[in-house]
Amino acid sequence: ISDNLWICPEWHTPPSNDGRVIWITPGIAFGTGHHPSTALCIEKLATLNLEGTVVLDWGCGSGILAVVALALGADRALAVDIDHHALAATCDNAEKNNVNDRLEISRPEGVPGDFRCQLIVANLLESTLIKLAKTFEHHIVDKGKLLLSGVLEEQAANVILAFGPRYSFESFSRDGWTMITAQYEQAS
Repeated sequence: ISDNLWICPEWHTPPSNDGRVIWITPGIAFGTGHHPSTALCIEKLATLNLEGTVVLDWGCGSGILAVVALALGADRALAVDIDHHALAATCDNAEKNNVNDRLEISRPEGVPGDFRCQLIVANLLESTLIKLAKTFEHHIVDKGKLLLSGVLEEQAANVILAFGPRYSFESFSRDGWTMITAQYEQAS
């Protein structure tokens, strides 16, 4: 991902011992870090000061984004997915990276109504992100950030429109995929 952050399967040797290695077992759950939508999120996570941060990883797949956030200093994370295989993979990958003590997993209906976080990461399809806009607004704190990915470049405007004027946005694209960063501003 960068000179000091490597995503590796267990059987691979990292190209360097200088930096942090995130061990991910590729399997049936989405998320090895190589797809542009995932890589853009990981690269952004690596630039953030995550100390004291609670993270919500919605559509966690392999758990790669939650695991990376925790490995980079987030206090705790809640990983959410509809697929039980994804939740099992997330638990397994969290254990491999010694962050399982700070990770909770849940299906969407199990997310507590009073759960609040400073960062939401969601690498999902455009239509799913649009459907989740109000849910994310409910869980994000004032000045909280969202990393929204899995969006084709031509779909980014639709996602931004769905989230609306309470956010300030930036977009980053690679190979036809866009990651949108958004900062939430509560109404006065």
